[in-house]
Amino acid sequence: MPKKNETNPVLKYATAIIIGIIVYLIITFVFTALIVNTPYPKDNYMLYSIISMSVSSFICSFVFVFRERKNGIISGLIIGVVLSVIMFLFYSVFSSFNLSDSSLLIIPACLLPSAIAGVLAVNIKHK
Repeated sequence: MPKKNETNPVLKYATAIIIGIIVYLIITFVFTALIVNTPYPKDNYMLYSIISMSVSSFICSFVFVFRERKNGIISGLIIGVVLSVIMFLFYSVFSSFNLSDSSLLIIPACLLPSAIAGVLAVNIKHK
């Protein structure tokens, strides 16, 4: 019989992914407010979105792996792959997004920070 305090791993990953999407939307709204209200260049929207994706995938993977404390790089990469697919779908649905060199930056922008966060979260010591 499974223990009562164990939850479904799919539910744990889904919760982490939802947190990542929420963080992504918050960072995107902050960048949007900065772009609209300041004289910063407005043509670097892909750079801003890649920064948003990287930060959200890092935070999402770090929080998930820090709670689990095992399989850091694998769990981080799983979260990164799912987030990159979701972000790719967001961009293809909500903008005139086509498959180009800049669109292929979505994959490493999600995978690298997720893997690094997984490794860091496993190796941080509890007090």
